[in-house]
Amino acid sequence: MNIGIIGIGNMGSIIVNRLLETGFPQKNLFITDTHAENLSILPSSQHALLNEIAQKCGIVILAVKPQDFQAVASEIHPTLSDETWIVSIMAGIESDIIATAFDVTHVVRCMPNLPSRIGKGITVWTSQQSSIPDEITLFFSSLGDDMRVETDDLVDRATALSGSGPGYVYYLEEQFIIAGEHLGFTKDQAQRLVQATFCGALSLQEGERVVPQELLVRVTSKGGTTAAAIEILKNRDVASIFYQAVQRAYERAQEMKQSL
Repeated sequence: MNIGIIGIGNMGSIIVNRLLETGFPQKNLFITDTHAENLSILPSSQHALLNEIAQKCGIVILAVKPQDFQAVASEIHPTLSDETWIVSIMAGIESDIIATAFDVTHVVRCMPNLPSRIGKGITVWTSQQSSIPDEITLFFSSLGDDMRVETDDLVDRATALSGSGPGYVYYLEEQFIIAGEHLGFTKDQAQRLVQATFCGALSLQEGERVVPQELLVRVTSKGGTTAAAIEILKNRDVASIFYQAVQRAYERAQEMKQSL
């Protein structure tokens, strides 16, 4: 089955590259974008107009901005087959709205994240269909892990947790690096120490398959340096700040949905 991708921006280009790197045939992949320079990612034989995407492809991936999707739907829905699958990575546009706009019944709504660029992301998705085509399963696996959830609202909540999550990690990393500089390390030294610590800590957790709390207990000796640092974090109620930040991201997703 052919896959068509509408919108070759940041995530659209990631999807193209990951599909090809994991073995999806280039001849079965078609792309379109309003900016011609974005199409250079594939040879011209794989470029297509919107209506050609609708005609040629059994799976259409929407990687456009949410405010642009109605215009796309208006142009291609008369050409779509009843069997076409619409896969949306747009934030805030719910499955039933997509189904109505494109006049289709086969809809998958998903939210990948930035580490998908190297096949280490996680994609949260939902669909009213009991099963999905193998090509969509391949699409998900090309980006990394995936998790099916029951409702669109959980996709919105995942947007706040895993979708925006890499940004939280990079913010924390930046603060650790700054702290390292205050301790007397050069920026390069602090960055090396922090990156190795983050990567090593997460790799250890993944390898041992334990919850963070168990490892925290192991590393926190009574009266030790880690305990002293954790005490500061608890006294400043950092846990509440994390919750507030993620909750605010979810609320913002709802606000963006209402503004469309």
